[in-house]
Amino acid sequence: MANAWKITRQDGTVYRFTTFDRKITLADGEVYSPIGGVQQSASRRSDSLRDHDTEFRGVLTSDVITDDDLRAGKYREAAIEEYLLDWRVPWKGAIATHVYWISKTSFDGEVWEAECTGPVRYLRSRVGDVYGRTCRHDLGDSNCGVDVPGSYTVSNKAVVGLEDGEKRRIILGDAAAFGSYTDESTFDDGRLIWLTGDNAGLVGIVKSYRDADKRIELQLPMPFEIQAGDTFDVEFGCDKLLQTCIDKFSNAENNGSYPYIPGNDRMLQTPASKT
Repeated sequence: MANAWKITRQDGTVYRFTTFDRKITLADGEVYSPIGGVQQSASRRSDSLRDHDTEFRGVLTSDVITDDDLRAGKYREAAIEEYLLDWRVPWKGAIATHVYWISKTSFDGEVWEAECTGPVRYLRSRVGDVYGRTCRHDLGDSNCGVDVPGSYTVSNKAVVGLEDGEKRRIILGDAAAFGSYTDESTFDDGRLIWLTGDNAGLVGIVKSYRDADKRIELQLPMPFEIQAGDTFDVEFGCDKLLQTCIDKFSNAENNGSYPYIPGNDRMLQTPASKT
């Protein structure tokens, strides 16, 4: 027996692999190439609506699945069709077929691991909503209604410099072209979308902004080095507080927070601290 896997990424790229030591052609006429160094955990399945899932761990031996692509998140939400087959007669078709989606990838410095979940994930529906002191909507979604690309985005700006040792996280923008934003919290938690360069198409989240030299620090390093000349769009950020919605976006009518409901802090108040 042998396993074969068809991996379909969100961008439409398809890869086909098998645990057999030679290329085999399945009933669909497609060729599946050998891949080594991959271990699959036991698959959990149930006759109820519990999810069936599995994990793949290993050192990459295929030159088509690269560390850079995994680091860039290009395999998140990729679909995996798994076939169990008799390698002597693969053209007869699969004995069993299972479908997974990659929900998470991680790297410990030596081995990549992909956590996969089954189709039950698509049968789950959230009932109700989450109510709290911060807005339950995301900036720019249909419930929020703020026109982020139109009114709250600084578009097509270029990197002019990088801080030493921080070529993936801290960038300096063109002071003349960027404009002035004296409120340095303007871009906090906003998205920075790369238009060109090795990170083109990827998104970083802004941690902080300094207006004097247009210094932007990202929450996490980008998968690839940032180069001078790379272009990007950067969107305003939102901390989901009611006052921010009023002052920054003039959008109080669509704010999804309940700022006056009691929280855990009320339980911790003492008679002396109550007002």
